Amino acid sequence: ISNSCWQAHDIVLKDSAVQIACSVIEHEDTPDFVVSAAVGFLCSLSYRPASRKSILDHHVVPALGRIVLKNSPEHNSMSAVLIIANIAGHLSPEQCLEVTKDLQIAIKTISALQAALARQSFGGRYGTI
Repeated sequence: ISNSCWQAHDIVLKDSAVQIACSVIEHEDTPDFVVSAAVGFLCSLSYRPASRKSILDHHVVPALGRIVLKNSPEHNSMSAVLIIANIAGHLSPEQCLEVTKDLQIAIKTISALQAALARQSFGGRYGTI
């Protein structure tokens, strides 16, 4: 539902679905495929700007960060990178203290890729990517 119908996000966010997904991700003994599904669910929610604050408010970034830094395909690590980039990429480091320097690298990489695909310059001393 969250992947194909953004109008359903408000309904999903009213329930405790985000909290449950966060709990699933945080527990070390959760089966890999369940973690992957929870990450995929949150990733779908993170594409909608209006849904991002709810994800951020559940303090899931540290758990997602562990998945990113493990580079674990079984846990859907690429989607974890996208979630962090979506919910925190536009915030300053002071606004999202949970994003460590290692995770900032992932966010900057996603931002650079988006700029390259849009044929825009991104950072760099000489206006290059």
